[in-house]
Amino acid sequence: ADFDGIEGIESNLLGERPEIVIEVDNAAATSAGLNAATLAGAVRAYLTPIPATDIVIDDATVSVIVGTDPAAIATPEALAALPLGLGVALGDVAEVSQGSSPIAVTHFDGNRSAEVSAAITDPNFGAVNMEVQTMLDGLELPAGVDEVEVSDRGMVGDRYGDAGDVTLIQAEALEGLRAD
Repeated sequence: ADFDGIEGIESNLLGERPEIVIEVDNAAATSAGLNAATLAGAVRAYLTPIPATDIVIDDATVSVIVGTDPAAIATPEALAALPLGLGVALGDVAEVSQGSSPIAVTHFDGNRSAEVSAAITDPNFGAVNMEVQTMLDGLELPAGVDEVEVSDRGMVGDRYGDAGDVTLIQAEALEGLRAD
């Protein structure tokens, strides 16, 4: 929404980064003698470079690091082919798909949250706050998502005395805001 008297609207909901999502099929994993913790460990070991040894070249010690070529696991299909042993691949016991996640994850009172912040530049803080609150009251938030207003009178006092509040809105349970 566009509001007169507000500048610098920022949100950590803008932007996302791609990620590969692994959803374990517990029945298939169990029948293969595996569980979610074992699978997580196998994937972590496959993705995390490890120091193998140190060698001396021309009187200088060089660490040898062993890791997976990132291009070899750049797609869900490539990661699904990860061998887990005994003829079982990751894709046999889990769904591996492309997903996305927020660029930044914040927390409020221990819950994941989304933040929207702005500076109120109009000296009539009350009118601006009422306009923003009316917009917020009209939002239909998904189940599990709450709006919380946090004010910083210290910031306001530096600029406008006790004229009003700077508003920071956090929507708890960010999962409810993410598109499926």
